[in-house]
Amino acid sequence: MKRSFLAAIAIAAFAMTSMSFADIVTITALDVRGSGAFGHNGSQATGTQPVGDGIATLITVAGVAPSTSRVSADPLDYALSFAELDLDGDGSANDTVLFTLRGTGTNSATPSAMNQGSDTGFGNLNGIEFSVVNVSGTTTDSGDAIVFDGFLGAALGAGGGVATTNTVDINGTTASVTLPGGGFSFSTDAVDFALTPTVTFDNSSRSANSGTVVARHFDLQFSTIPEPSSLAVLGLLGGLVALRRRK
Repeated sequence: MKRSFLAAIAIAAFAMTSMSFADIVTITALDVRGSGAFGHNGSQATGTQPVGDGIATLITVAGVAPSTSRVSADPLDYALSFAELDLDGDGSANDTVLFTLRGTGTNSATPSAMNQGSDTGFGNLNGIEFSVVNVSGTTTDSGDAIVFDGFLGAALGAGGGVATTNTVDINGTTASVTLPGGGFSFSTDAVDFALTPTVTFDNSSRSANSGTVVARHFDLQFSTIPEPSSLAVLGLLGGLVALRRRK
């Protein structure tokens, strides 16, 4: 093997020791309501949240600050920041991604954000399609671009003081919550599915005309794209190997 070829291989190998490869992070049960983002609030110290599970912050709802007041808009945009993730696989949870969870009406109903989740009017959840747009951010240490891969699950939430069974179709699968009555209670039912770019809630129903039915939380997957210099090194190494084989 010629020295020049050995040197090229050595250079490529050295470069690869400092390059990063795409990593995948799944954010489970991201609970988004008009008043905030819940379940990912940096509570690792109390043992109620796994270390490295991230910290979610709801920045705006339809362009205004989060609040307990109902906000209706089409599209209904939840602008979020998700911090303390390890998206470059370097063992440090220091990456942040910004994105918008967007609810769009698929029929005449207008999506609404309220204190328990998202709906199409009190007690109704008919025809909202959720997507993720406006993804931005790069990993802290490697500068890799962060991208949204899709949804892996979502949940129906229902609350009220009257005994009732509440259902909604989530991407065609029916989720169901039965409330016992006798005082206010709230419960959820989650549906898992293969990676998909959108989640649609439709065909909600209640056995008693009372209480709320909302889109409650989502499972999302993000990953990274290696920076261009890393891809160039991979291409260089592949080309060198092919060249050597021809000799």
